[in-house]
Amino acid sequence: MKLPKECSVFLPIKRGMQGRSVRLIQEWLCLHDHGTMIDGEYGPATEAAVRRFQTFSQIHPIGLVDEATMKALLLPMMSATKPLATTAETLSQRVLAAARQHHKQRPRALRGVQDGPWIRLYTGGSEGPDIPWNALFVSYLLDHATEGLPDDVRPFDTFDTVTALATAAIRRGVFVPGTVALEDKTIMADLRPGNIVVRRHPERDDEWTHCGIVAAFLPAYIETIEVAVDEAGRSSGVEVTRRFRGYAHLDFVKV
Repeated sequence: MKLPKECSVFLPIKRGMQGRSVRLIQEWLCLHDHGTMIDGEYGPATEAAVRRFQTFSQIHPIGLVDEATMKALLLPMMSATKPLATTAETLSQRVLAAARQHHKQRPRALRGVQDGPWIRLYTGGSEGPDIPWNALFVSYLLDHATEGLPDDVRPFDTFDTVTALATAAIRRGVFVPGTVALEDKTIMADLRPGNIVVRRHPERDDEWTHCGIVAAFLPAYIETIEVAVDEAGRSSGVEVTRRFRGYAHLDFVKV
């Protein structure tokens, strides 16, 4: 998977400069826990944060962003998006491998809202409180899992809502209602880690509010890799995390 175009910047970036490239540097400094104001102004505070990050990364602390520093800042995203190192033969296994590879790098939003480099990666450049990045994250993982494979291997086109995913799965005959799976052991046994889990709206049968990747099926619950949500299950959340979920209100999409 290619890094977003925003990651290609003119170097060096140093004190006195301003603009989108500086803002990107400030965002990545915050994601590396060397936080500074994200204002697009490369002043003394940003320079100090760069020096701290360089020292932490065993780079000579010169206070400007050169090639080595930029590479170190982008390393988590580079690691998440690199080709899958797996010999998995099934698509579900590849999807799970992609989910684990991304989760390992702690993808998350900035400042408690849905913005920042990770959000823009998964949404194709968009960000903001109304962006359903839980669905777009899963869609991105399908792209990653099928990278380099024939076009017809990918089970769905890109989807931007969970309801669009569930509806497409129903049309293609790969949607498994959770209630049916729990009642029929044969159907449940056919589900695999790497399948997609979708959470039904508690009051509407034709709407789904959240999705993720199943990491493991257990008798009373599942383990997932997903974008964290609030207790109501309606917020798109701020980070990719592992979760334990009971089967209530859950349906499944086979990949």
